[in-house]
Amino acid sequence: MTNTNLQPLDHFSYGRDSDGCDDLWVIHCPNQQRDVARITFWDCSPECMERTEADAKLLSAAPNLYNAAREFLAALESLPGRDLSVEMLQAEQSAIRAIAQVEGGSHA
Repeated sequence: MTNTNLQPLDHFSYGRDSDGCDDLWVIHCPNQQRDVARITFWDCSPECMERTEADAKLLSAAPNLYNAAREFLAALESLPGRDLSVEMLQAEQSAIRAIAQVEGGSHA
């Protein structure tokens, strides 16, 4: 697997900001002292606000989700016998696909 720029201690925060004319959500990586994403929005309706904030929350959780998927796969690999249920095998495949997508591989 390809190494990513996400480190185990990286975490993202998010907050609302403005660039002078547009409202935006900024996703920030304090460990690297840089913004990693900006979600611009113009519609301040409650529906749009909820949707764009949900996107910001998801992006800010990305390093934690990535690391959790890797830890899950490592824990599965350490199980003796690997006699897994269908649900666990499906969860394993989902984690493998998610990690591959993050690391630039196939996401099919």
